[in-house]
Amino acid sequence: MRPTIPILVLLFLVPFPVFAQAQNTPSAARTEAVGAHVGNSVFLIEAEIDRLNDRKEVLNRRKSHLEQSRLTLDSELNKLEKVKAEIERINQQYISINASFLKLKRAEPAPAPPAPATKAAPAPEAAPAAIDDNENPVPAPPVVSDNDSIMERIEIDARTLARDIFEQSDGLSKIDVRIGTLSESIAQILAKEQGMSIPNRVQRESLSRAMPESYSWSPRERVKMTLSETDYAVQRLERNHRRVDGDGARLKARITGLLTSTGDELQTTERELNQFVRDLSEANQDASKQKGIDNLLNWAIIGMIIAMVAIYFSLLLFKQDLADAIIEQGTLLELMSMGFLMLTVIILGTGRLLTVESLAALLGTISGYIFGRRTSEQDEGEGTH
Repeated sequence: MRPTIPILVLLFLVPFPVFAQAQNTPSAARTEAVGAHVGNSVFLIEAEIDRLNDRKEVLNRRKSHLEQSRLTLDSELNKLEKVKAEIERINQQYISINASFLKLKRAEPAPAPPAPATKAAPAPEAAPAAIDDNENPVPAPPVVSDNDSIMERIEIDARTLARDIFEQSDGLSKIDVRIGTLSESIAQILAKEQGMSIPNRVQRESLSRAMPESYSWSPRERVKMTLSETDYAVQRLERNHRRVDGDGARLKARITGLLTSTGDELQTTERELNQFVRDLSEANQDASKQKGIDNLLNWAIIGMIIAMVAIYFSLLLFKQDLADAIIEQGTLLELMSMGFLMLTVIILGTGRLLTVESLAALLGTISGYIFGRRTSEQDEGEGTH
């Protein structure tokens, strides 16, 4: 029997332990599970981790800004509630002052019609009174009626009420500006995340108005004009309060929604980041194992080369006619070719350039060739005998 078959079997079995260890590593069993979307590359996994860390930092910064904005907005909404209470007080006080003015107006007597002009007889001339040098005449104080006193008090209350309205309008204007600033800051930070910038909005118009002028009219006319302006100012203050309150409610709902979506996105990012960290740890472990396999592979390749060289020089140990037959029949060429083929299969297999199915097919083909050749040679030998 030719010595080809045992030598080929020996060449097949020499690298088999190394190849089997490479295929039984955890990395080979879960090539698709570990970092399949990044090609199982440590470099790409690290790049993805850096991206997720940057995204996590952006989300945390946004969350912190939104939480701070919500606290500031809650403070402004509390102030807005106080303004609402003050508006109700001002409204009640205005109703009371206006009722007092109308009551006083109704209580005033109607002016008497002018008396008809008649020609009166001339009065007799009175004798001149004696002048007392010791008397100093004192002018009598002007007579102030109760109605004038009440009108004066109503005017003072109306002016005080107008000043309260001015103060509340000024406070409401400041709240409006702060709410607008919060809305702008949120829009700015969201635009900045997208790499955009938005211009600052036009500054809002102040909601406060100047104090009503003090007219140089009669007390009644002054109070009437002051109450008319106060009525308009109260209505305007109520309209502005409703608008600012609506803006604050919408901004609070928006902040709440953004906090919810940011929290969900942050949790998703955390899960992805943890998964990639695990993938990176497993990939590093696989790389360490692969390094050990590569060291064994180097020794296996060196051993196969030595084995092929030894086979070539082993011809010197054979009889001359047998060595000539091995060379003439191409047996040595087959051995060398099979050796290099096995080296190629080992390199491709351990480098994971071939799938498990392709590798199994190649090994099956090589094994079938070796053992099929042995069977055919045995059949030929029996036919010859």
